[in-house]
Amino acid sequence: MIGSLNEIETMLRKAAVGSGFPVGIAEDIGRAGAWLASQGHDGVGAALKAIRVRFLRPVMPVNEHGVLVFHTSHSAICGPSAIDLLVAEESACGVRLLHVDSPFLIIGLAGTASVNYGIEIDLEFSHGGEASVSAQNLVLSGPLPVPGTDIVITIRKSGRKTAQGKPLIRGVVIGEDTWREAEALAARTYVASTEESRAQGAGAGMTDND
Repeated sequence: MIGSLNEIETMLRKAAVGSGFPVGIAEDIGRAGAWLASQGHDGVGAALKAIRVRFLRPVMPVNEHGVLVFHTSHSAICGPSAIDLLVAEESACGVRLLHVDSPFLIIGLAGTASVNYGIEIDLEFSHGGEASVSAQNLVLSGPLPVPGTDIVITIRKSGRKTAQGKPLIRGVVIGEDTWREAEALAARTYVASTEESRAQGAGAGMTDND
């Protein structure tokens, strides 16, 4: 099936909320999934990998020789915190995430941060791969990251690797099974149809004009 970036972002946000994530984190997940999709990657699948993990409370990073290290690295929880710390210049040497469950979601979160703050971000993966991210471009080199990878995230000056952005993809091909899983999670947020809820305006109206 073909979906728009807006549809992807909205569906993933609802799926995350339906799985118990706070609204703010759910919005981060939705935007990151849509950004990945705009670059031609499976943003829906990357988001669902993180959403499937039982919701964990945020953890505090540990300063190890100037690098902030998240030892419990649920991507949907620690990813936004790690990037926020870098943007706030709390760590000049970078942030390390250990045993990341959905590395591609971290790339998507970096992409949305690039859009929001006008920065470029480098990610180094423990198996030797790298990603360079700007607002409108993603450059991957080496092996693609897999679940369980460690990631080091740093901010760099713009223009070194990703200055030449490519056009964003608007219509995205989405696997039907993946989309159905997102829909099932999102459905948890819907109000059940009862006499009381219909009386308060939920569902279809009683005339053709509603």
